[in-house]
Amino acid sequence: MMRRTVRPWLCCLSWLVCLAVVHFADASSLSERLDALQARRMRLIHERAELEGYLQGNVTQQGAFRPVREQDPRLDRALRDMELEAHPFYPNVSGFYHGHLSAWNTSRLSWDQVQERGLAEWNNTVIQPYFRAYGVTDQASHIRGGFSLPVPWINGSLDDTDIQLVGVHDIRHGMLYLVGMPVTAKAVLDIRNVLAMIPETQAAFRNDAGKACLNDINMRIQRIDEAMTSPYIISIPDPDPSASSNCTMQLYAKLSPEDLDQRELNTIEHELREPSGIVTRPAPRLHMKVLGISTRCGMYLETDSMVGISRAQYWSDVRYYIAGMICVLLMQLVLMTREMERTQTHTAISRISGLSMFIHSLFDACMSLAHFILGLALPGSYAPGFFSIAFMQAVLFFVLEFRLYAIVTKQRMESHRGTMQRVDSLSDDDDNSFDSLLDEPTLRHYVDNGYRRLPRALHRVPRMFFLVSWLMAVIFFVNVAPILYTLVAVSFLMSFWVPQILHNIRQRSTGFHTSTIIGMSMARCYVPLYLYQDFFNPLPLESTPWFWLLMGWCAAQTLFLVGQNMGGPLFFLPYSWRHSEKDWNWHPSKEALAAMLSHTHDEEEAAVDPLSIPLGDCPICLMPTSWDDESVMVAPCHHVFHKECLLPWLDIKQICPSCRLPLPVYNK
Repeated sequence: MMRRTVRPWLCCLSWLVCLAVVHFADASSLSERLDALQARRMRLIHERAELEGYLQGNVTQQGAFRPVREQDPRLDRALRDMELEAHPFYPNVSGFYHGHLSAWNTSRLSWDQVQERGLAEWNNTVIQPYFRAYGVTDQASHIRGGFSLPVPWINGSLDDTDIQLVGVHDIRHGMLYLVGMPVTAKAVLDIRNVLAMIPETQAAFRNDAGKACLNDINMRIQRIDEAMTSPYIISIPDPDPSASSNCTMQLYAKLSPEDLDQRELNTIEHELREPSGIVTRPAPRLHMKVLGISTRCGMYLETDSMVGISRAQYWSDVRYYIAGMICVLLMQLVLMTREMERTQTHTAISRISGLSMFIHSLFDACMSLAHFILGLALPGSYAPGFFSIAFMQAVLFFVLEFRLYAIVTKQRMESHRGTMQRVDSLSDDDDNSFDSLLDEPTLRHYVDNGYRRLPRALHRVPRMFFLVSWLMAVIFFVNVAPILYTLVAVSFLMSFWVPQILHNIRQRSTGFHTSTIIGMSMARCYVPLYLYQDFFNPLPLESTPWFWLLMGWCAAQTLFLVGQNMGGPLFFLPYSWRHSEKDWNWHPSKEALAAMLSHTHDEEEAAVDPLSIPLGDCPICLMPTSWDDESVMVAPCHHVFHKECLLPWLDIKQICPSCRLPLPVYNK
């Protein structure tokens, strides 16, 4: 048959066609984005000219621009109660905050206003605002920030509506005047309206506020110019007519005064931003209360006293988290390396639960991926730290944990494969006789018999069926019941010692070293403790009292497993119950051994002189065996071995050298 060859010119032509299609499609998209940026730039230039005319009193240049203040009787009363006196305040409000937002209907409410609210949850909602301050004068700075509101869906999942905020900060009186709106709203966010929000008593601050507004507009124009000249043109989200919320709002935020004097506050902030080594007091937390109004949606907004942390303090805490996580991972690497060194023989491997190692490896795989994604999202100076954590966790789960899981699984499969033919050939009478090898068959032996038959049944089911079923179940729960899926996934990942506990009970043995159990448990609790106990963490996770149930569950698993190492696998049972089920006696007495072997010889001769029954040769060394209780070992299948021959064999394989039936674990 003539072999068909691939023509190089055809491959080159196909590649050129694909390149041309991508180029022209990208050129069209690039042109549209450039036009959108140019229109945005012209609008900002026009707003800047109007604002300059307003500040200079030039009616012609001001045009039709008039700053608008939204009014509400309840808001006016609350603003009058706000104290506008000079106190020690943080001069820089850049940071992250945490609080609860509440909303009430205004006196005049229409159906159109309710429709503008969309599906976002406004009332009794946890919000985490963030602010970035840009200094303009000694008395004012312009603010950019935002927060997110949850949008619930029918299937129980939550989406987010991003609210962008701009405004000015009155540094002397600790007041923030902000305007906000959703990113995808139909209206245009205009910082100039904050000039109408400043009270008449603060007329001197209005000039500084105007300079702050001009500075914000100039920065946005500069950012657009940089984007237009950059080889990677950014895209601007277009207004979405079907946005989940179109509420425009005006917000008034008041900082709580600090007990320290202004000079000491400035020193603490400077030390956080540019550490020089001087000793200062711990940085106090920021506290802020917010009031607001949204005439478009007919809502009066109010928050409790929100707690905040400065950006400098936040990134300092992130550095401590990176250092702590690296120390935790080094401890895990040392513990798992020592565990790999201890787990070299067949018997030691058989004491390890494969499912427990799978959960450990899956936990570290998920954490490695999460830290890698965080490294991509965070600023460049912190990305190497998160990439290092992701790399160390990848080494931990792939080189150590998953490798140990593969070794345990491989040995388990080889043992079942070696005994599959023997087990398939057993009849019901043979199974019953196998259970009768012990003097008093109990429930445990029937369970073990079923457990022994389980691989034979699963072996007949295609593996692809398990894979497809598992993927379909995950997709179903993620889309239909995401909250339930999260609970199940977290519960599964935090139950990393449960399979090992059950394995110890079934095998009547212990697996991991006590130091490994305690160290790995502490490492598993480090990340949840940081994320759920600190509001200001890299992930927007809300603290919940249910978190302590997870910590208690981890502690219970750890204590139970340590108790098994110290008091035996059945330490939790009364002493009489522990020995109600007889383990196999590898060194039976002469009378018991004679009773086992009597059915293979003349019963009359065995009854006269039991010791006359020949034991035969050891199947391993082929040397004769004697009736010495300590020098021989008898398997449940009644095969007799020398002790010094069988023990090394059990370190390699947990099956009988003669009949290939599985053997119980030898407990010294």
